[in-house]
Amino acid sequence: FNKQNARGGEYLLRYRDGQNYITKYKRGKGNLFVCASPIDKKYNDLVVNAEVFVPLVYKVAFAANQNDQLAYSIGKDNFTEVKNTSTSNEIIYKIKGAQEFIPGQTNLGNSTLINFNNMITEAGYYDLVLNDELIKGLAFNYDRIESNLDYLNIESLKQQFGQSANILENTLNADLSNVIKEKDQGITYWRLCLLLALLFLAIETLLLRFWKI
Repeated sequence: FNKQNARGGEYLLRYRDGQNYITKYKRGKGNLFVCASPIDKKYNDLVVNAEVFVPLVYKVAFAANQNDQLAYSIGKDNFTEVKNTSTSNEIIYKIKGAQEFIPGQTNLGNSTLINFNNMITEAGYYDLVLNDELIKGLAFNYDRIESNLDYLNIESLKQQFGQSANILENTLNADLSNVIKEKDQGITYWRLCLLLALLFLAIETLLLRFWKI
């Protein structure tokens, strides 16, 4: 049964004579994969050829995602897929951005599977380029996991930072703004001095008025 002339199909594998062996068809929101013969060792050796079968499985898995991914999580999302625009066997894609490197590449017929191999460690925007031509934009974000909430106690802070550390102690029930002001300006005694001065002035006035020599 010749699938090469079937409309709307995208070949994944072909026979040497050009006829389609495995073809993908879009059906609604999903995909239909049609194979010209059973995937069984009795009929062919596809399943024992890892260099062909493994990329094929990748292709089928990624075909389930109909839309381009808007963003990737660093350390989690390691793959993307692009259509081949050239028939050359020496297509080399590059990742450019905060880091620049050549990613892993697996030819899947008329598309290429790009493997980042956990080489992207900085969040930001990256370009997937081929011969200096932009093929696809990629956005990478840090994984949204909870930060480590463990903290150092006061003694550990003093040991690590020494006298240069300005550590606020016992401020749980205190006014933080007053504590910071006190640390920055020191304890101010002008109000106390003013009260004492007024008190002594009043005492002196009383002494002069009532003390008779």
